[in-house]
Amino acid sequence: PGVSQLNAVFADPLAVCIQALAKMSPQKSTWRLAVIGDGPLGLLAAQAGRSFGANDVTLIAKHSARFLVARQLRIDRVVAADDNKIADLRDQYDLVIEAVGGAQSASLQTAAAVVSPGGSIGVLGAYDPGYDVRFAAREVFYKEVRIEGCNSYCSVKGQSTFEQALSLLGTGLVTGEPLLSAVVTFDDFT
Repeated sequence: PGVSQLNAVFADPLAVCIQALAKMSPQKSTWRLAVIGDGPLGLLAAQAGRSFGANDVTLIAKHSARFLVARQLRIDRVVAADDNKIADLRDQYDLVIEAVGGAQSASLQTAAAVVSPGGSIGVLGAYDPGYDVRFAAREVFYKEVRIEGCNSYCSVKGQSTFEQALSLLGTGLVTGEPLLSAVVTFDDFT
């Protein structure tokens, strides 16, 4: 596919998002996706969700500068992670992608709150080694939620998820260019 060099750098993280969405997307005609995390992984997952059938995509974001980027990417709704409106999202999403990780538990607590009963949480964020995550296990238990980690990509239905990522980037259904903060060439280092 005709993928620009600037977009091509996002093929690897997008392939991870595709892997998670391919494994976890609900098999029904209409479903809602929430993505927690406004870094490249979260913004790519939110965009890719549409190609897997999500008819409503919400980004739960920490950085206000990413709100405008999310709107440029045609994400339906952006909610601040520390906003009181999070309570209004309780039990609303069939699939929640957690794309934060680090040494914090707030994003998984939010995921447990906003996932609908019988829904799924995909954990894409890489947590710090040795960090003990606090998690709303009782809520997940009562809602009968499926939780699955996804840290790599492979092949789905005979097609490499990396190839699928290049295809989505090449057709413009997903773009990484608005996520770039700077372009540095090899000549800049010599």
